[in-house]
Amino acid sequence: IRVTGTGAFGYMETITLQKFGEFKVETPEDFGRVREIETQVLDKLNLGFSPEVISILDNEDARQEDIEKIKLKLRQDVLSRLIGRANLVSHLGKAKTGEAHEFLNVVMRLGMKPAKIYILAFTLYFSSHELEELAARSFSMAIVGRVLARQLGLNALDQDRVELGALLLEMGRIPIVLYEKQNHLRLESDFTSRYHPYFGVRMIQKYSLPDYLAGTILNQHFSIDRNGFSATAVVDLAHCVVE
Repeated sequence: IRVTGTGAFGYMETITLQKFGEFKVETPEDFGRVREIETQVLDKLNLGFSPEVISILDNEDARQEDIEKIKLKLRQDVLSRLIGRANLVSHLGKAKTGEAHEFLNVVMRLGMKPAKIYILAFTLYFSSHELEELAARSFSMAIVGRVLARQLGLNALDQDRVELGALLLEMGRIPIVLYEKQNHLRLESDFTSRYHPYFGVRMIQKYSLPDYLAGTILNQHFSIDRNGFSATAVVDLAHCVVE
């Protein structure tokens, strides 16, 4: 992250994220607040386990026994929700024979990288009572996005990208909500709307998640071309439906 400073004729601060462009910070107060949220909350987010535990799921050649060991590090509520997601009837487009209960089968049904993202999402979104509304909205967007992607004829890879992009679209609100809780205050909605994409991308980088998720967070605009709807456009549609 690179920060460029003030100009001679007024305040301008930009925060540059590698590969993902720049965020303009509107005021010195905003800049200070952004830095406080980073240092007080985002940099100290605790999953209850090392991120390296789930990085095993980035390796398509990971041993089965190493995958099984992951469940020993997860909270029981996270494990239960992961199993529920794997067995959800609306996990459309994939053959489903019976219910999956063994952790390895759950991971294989979801796919290794989607399973990693869901573990992270369940862990973070359900880490505090104050995040329940955000969690409900985010998981609703993910399911609605999946259904819309299938109905609009997107391929299986793009269906996954829509579901996971919608799931993490507002992830950057998590450190803001936790900051408000820690400091017993409520930030203006304009601040949250303006800067939650920045925090979302920072979290994508922090947990080594795929770049396309950062692109989804940053490119919140409706797009359609001669080939139909892009994955990002379907995420936008899901957001509109749930909102």
